[in-house]
Amino acid sequence: VIQGVDPFQNGLPASLFKSVKVADKERNVEPYCFSLPSVGEKVKVELRWQGHYREPDFDFTYEPSAHSAESHYLNIIFDPYERRWKNDGVVPVPKEDVRLPASVLQPPGLLSYC
Repeated sequence: VIQGVDPFQNGLPASLFKSVKVADKERNVEPYCFSLPSVGEKVKVELRWQGHYREPDFDFTYEPSAHSAESHYLNIIFDPYERRWKNDGVVPVPKEDVRLPASVLQPPGLLSYC
């Protein structure tokens, strides 16, 4: 499942995407559920945003590992002035803790735009 979350509301779900594409399968309705390829196979993931802030699409390659059954967060931050994404990478979440880790809630170098 690929899902947007609000880091300032302790990980509450947020409708961020117009569509999500994994490999050649695209979903336009939440929840965005996909089957992952075998361990070690790379897959292209394409995130298409609602576009309220003119944010460009964000594409990345994901390689499932033996730990892929666990939850992970892709921590990316959008700079609306530069219209670019900053990718802080994938953050694993322990099975016993479904909340966002502190590094996601307060990422280092978070810019203030107000």
